[in-house]
Amino acid sequence: MNFNKRLFFFVLVLLFSTSFISALSSNPFALNIALGSSAIVYGDEQIKEYKTVLFAENTSRFILNTEVSTHLFLDDYISLNIGSILGFDWFKNTNANLFLLKYDIFAGIRIYPFLNGFNFGIDYICGGLSNFLKVYSTSDENIKSATVVSDWSNGFRLLAEYIFVVESSKYSPAIGCYWQNMPRNNGYDNSFSVYAKLVIR
Repeated sequence: MNFNKRLFFFVLVLLFSTSFISALSSNPFALNIALGSSAIVYGDEQIKEYKTVLFAENTSRFILNTEVSTHLFLDDYISLNIGSILGFDWFKNTNANLFLLKYDIFAGIRIYPFLNGFNFGIDYICGGLSNFLKVYSTSDENIKSATVVSDWSNGFRLLAEYIFVVESSKYSPAIGCYWQNMPRNNGYDNSFSVYAKLVIR
């Protein structure tokens, strides 16, 4: 599946998620908008080489995750979830710039065991990763500026969050964290993320 097709599927799920906005006044549905950051351990050998050769010293890094999803509450204890994640990871120094774009779609389940805002869940995730490398100077002549698009892969994530329920308001803030595992080429990417979320019902 090429890059354009992947972006098409990502946008399709994003539009599907946000299409429920018109139905938010009905109790079973909720729209979730989240913003967060991650600590990411890449399993791809090429990215590891970039980090070792180009970004070992004097490197600034910026990581941002955005997420849009829709919940369908089956009852007070359980909900189904579908949505999309867009992640940005940027390395920069005098040697090079490396920009990694992650685009995922997911579906999963949330369990609310105590009915006071705490929940945990698991998601099945499909997604891709695109690397945009611009090299200015390097001691390794084999490393050159390039754009690399990974194969589409399937993974999962485990999460826990707390929703601060605001009585008589359809807006509720939430905080959470998750671990995501995704196979990439011959390795696995592991992301440890924290986020803040707005739940709209």
